[in-house]
Amino acid sequence: MMSGKPKLLILSASLLIERILLFTNFTDELEKDFEITIWATSYKDEGLKELWDRKFKNVQQFPEFKPLKYFPHSLLRRINERAWDLRYKPACRISFYEIRRKYQIPAHLKLLYNFFGGMISGLHMEKKFENWLNNKLFLTYKRSPETEERLKTYSPDLVLSMGYYWTEDQALNSYFINKKIPVIAYTTSWDNVFTNSRFLFNYDAYIVWNDQMKKHVDWFFPQTRNVKVYAPGAPQFDILYREDFRTTREQFCEENGLDPKLPIVMYATGSPNMWDESETIMYLAKKVSEGYFGEVNYLVRPHPMFDAKNLLKRFEKYPGRLVIQKTSDPSGFGKNRNLNEEATRNWANTFYQVDVVVNMSSTSAIDAALLDKPVVNIDFDSSEGGLDTRYIKELNHVWEHFKPVAEGGGLWLVKDFDELALAVKSYLKDPSLHREKRREMAEFIANNMDGKSGERLAAVVKEIHGNIKKENQK
Repeated sequence: MMSGKPKLLILSASLLIERILLFTNFTDELEKDFEITIWATSYKDEGLKELWDRKFKNVQQFPEFKPLKYFPHSLLRRINERAWDLRYKPACRISFYEIRRKYQIPAHLKLLYNFFGGMISGLHMEKKFENWLNNKLFLTYKRSPETEERLKTYSPDLVLSMGYYWTEDQALNSYFINKKIPVIAYTTSWDNVFTNSRFLFNYDAYIVWNDQMKKHVDWFFPQTRNVKVYAPGAPQFDILYREDFRTTREQFCEENGLDPKLPIVMYATGSPNMWDESETIMYLAKKVSEGYFGEVNYLVRPHPMFDAKNLLKRFEKYPGRLVIQKTSDPSGFGKNRNLNEEATRNWANTFYQVDVVVNMSSTSAIDAALLDKPVVNIDFDSSEGGLDTRYIKELNHVWEHFKPVAEGGGLWLVKDFDELALAVKSYLKDPSLHREKRREMAEFIANNMDGKSGERLAAVVKEIHGNIKKENQK
């Protein structure tokens, strides 16, 4: 039976998006005004399927799609990205290219990218070239026949693409744009403006976390100047404020094999695709086992998209309360993993219960700061040979998204093992150190600390739909 409400289609292709859709009040607010359908990559997972169906009336598996052909699509896309990088020189992208990317690209392709990208950039033709790519190549490339079939019987009034820079959403968005169905582009994480591939297509509105991201989008993606860009905050952090998700310290410690009477020092890992953090993790394990910090628990929290199996064997040499936390279902990999309700509750309670967080330039620094937990950030490479020293230094002191955090005074940036040990010990003794700056850091990135970003995001979607409706009536 039709509700009479406008139809909103939401695309979900990552566990980071699932957190927002399943565990915040974002969609509860939207359902007051929209008839919601969700296409989710995790719907095929039996554990998540039940959760999806319990919360929403209409959820379907994400449509099948074909990967981009290398020639001409991916080749021309890489040339386009190189042209924009050479023209605008975003610090993050230039840094990553010089440190990593140029050594991963075959020599003949590197020559192609640099020659044609340099020529396009030198002639200031990057905008025209990108428009041609979007309109003549990517919008006409039919990568998902299943999407085409679905749209014969279902026509949404609005699409919310929550991963518009990922290949999954891009494969589908061309169909909506060709059918003149409005699409809102939602930016999932604070680094996505620069660290992902350039946006394909032009969208009807853009949503980011904060004002810094708005400035970055305006500068590096001129097409966004023709539409409105909103910054309602980061709704995934709303979960940290959910009282009904919180357990007692005793229950949390029992579930994670920790002693509730002792402080908890946690190392939160980032992506292992970036660098090896194992030596730093093991250094802290050694200091904990030696009693340097007094009697404490030591918890290692792997990034939810990856494992820390390589550390399990090494932990055996240190007796005591050293625990590697299970953060997600290990049957999947990368963003194809999922976070069920138990894992999501554990994530929220982890940051609520820990006493000091150690990390290397990850979103865990913000998770912790939002709950006023002291943050130690690594500013050196502990791996053998220190091959990633420049990479780590530039991420902390050059990359646009993390430099203000690393240098803002809200965390303790440590330059070696001795300072790392000192920082952890100092924070255990006095967690109020850097508190004011820590709060400023959290507000700067998350844009607020009230747990209501989901409500604001829903209001933005409603506003965008209302504006589009008015334009169509003119």
